[in-house]
This record gives sequence, structure tokens and C-alpha cells, in this order.
Amino acid sequence: FPVTIPGRRHNGWIKKVNTAFNKLKESDKDKVLELMGLEKGKNGAERKKLFQKGILTKNYDYDTIRTFIGEIANED
Repeated sequence: FPVTIPGRRHNGWIKKVNTAFNKLKESDKDKVLELMGLEKGKNGAERKKLFQKGILTKNYDYDTIRTFIGEIANED
């Protein structure tokens, strides 16, 4: 199924990026949020909420978000 249609949100890829985001260290989650133009979260729950808002803005597609997460995860 096409996952990179701009402006389209598919539950399957939303779950995948959420899982990848949740595997990151808390400091790395903040870095991903910054790449998405969002503020840093004060705690884990707030970071997850901010990330969800970032996904739902439709500013980024699956490939872009996965690239952000991959870049941060590979820094270590």
C-alpha cells in the first residue's frame, strides 16, 4: 500500500513511527521533535503527545519522519 501520499495518514505507518520513536532515548526523542519543528517535552508522556501532534499536522510523510528517527538513532 502506498505510504507516502502527501497529506494522508495511514494507521499502519503511524504505529510504525510511534514504535520507532518510543525506542529512542529521551534525549534523542527531543532531537527528533526539534527536527520536526516542535518544542522539547518535559517528560516522556509529553514527548509522545507532542510527537502525535507533529504526525497529525500532515507536514511530514512517513519517509521523512523515519529519516529523522534514523538519523538520530544512528548518531550513537
